[in-house]
Amino acid sequence: MGDRLLHADGEAGPRGYSSRPGTSGDVISSPVRGSLNSNVFTAACSGAVSGVAVAIVGHPFDTLKVRLQTSTSQLISDGMRLSRQHGPLGGLFRGLPPQIATQLVTSATLFGLEDHIHRGLLYGLNRTVGNKEGEGYAWKLLPHCVAGAIAGGALSIVTCPLEVIKCRLQVAGAPPMGPRFLHSSLPTSLWRGMHATILRCSLGNFAFFGIFHASKEAYGRELSPWETVCAGAVAGCGYWTVGYPFDLIKSQQQCSVGDALCGTRPLPTLSELAKQNVRERGLSNGLFRGLGITLARAVPTSGVAWLTYCTMHKWLQ
Repeated sequence: MGDRLLHADGEAGPRGYSSRPGTSGDVISSPVRGSLNSNVFTAACSGAVSGVAVAIVGHPFDTLKVRLQTSTSQLISDGMRLSRQHGPLGGLFRGLPPQIATQLVTSATLFGLEDHIHRGLLYGLNRTVGNKEGEGYAWKLLPHCVAGAIAGGALSIVTCPLEVIKCRLQVAGAPPMGPRFLHSSLPTSLWRGMHATILRCSLGNFAFFGIFHASKEAYGRELSPWETVCAGAVAGCGYWTVGYPFDLIKSQQQCSVGDALCGTRPLPTLSELAKQNVRERGLSNGLFRGLGITLARAVPTSGVAWLTYCTMHKWLQ
């Protein structure tokens, strides 16, 4: 990732590594240790600022998404009605502080990890199979996809408990965050929905980073701010299209009520909830309920995310 976000490949090698003479910047021969940590730090700081911007812009949409996922109503207007009952701040921005904390930590970690893993993958590929850049886009994009998937999966251990708190604050009918919620062991309470979170973050970020860099390759030149927003918006839609069924099940698990809350009966598994949703609501409404509002959120938030990241990254250089 690094300074290739706004520049076409081949203009310069990524900071922190030296490129072989006569090859593009994506072909890495050896790490320059003195600047590698600086590169990861720059990516992490840029990601943190990007995450805060995303939280503020996208939280009203996210609140409606979670309410639609965990309710039995059929219309988005019902979610809007709930928001009007609690007021604009108590409704659409309910649970915003933990969302800001979530996005700050997770975005910083995600972009920092992706940058570091991507550089390592390029170095390893160059050492083992040589320069494959001329064989097509796959060799340019696959390291970004794999790095995004690994970073997203690793990040789930931090994302999951933060999203448990956020979802329970967003849904008025969810049990409160009190002694009863923490009656069972912490892994049962705060890491519920972990499997679904891992799948959403891994598969989603595989698409998120892959689509953005594929869009960048399609332009074949330095991206303007508007083009960066468009590429980010498409990448965000790809993330949620791939990961949304897992996100829906995650929200249902994290906002579950009754005996499962205190651990007196097992929490329904991912496959059990998926089968139940499809059986009761059908495929589209059972696994993709609320996808429309999520994609409406993904367009501005992902565009803002990549634009903020690229701008901050360039400024910090």
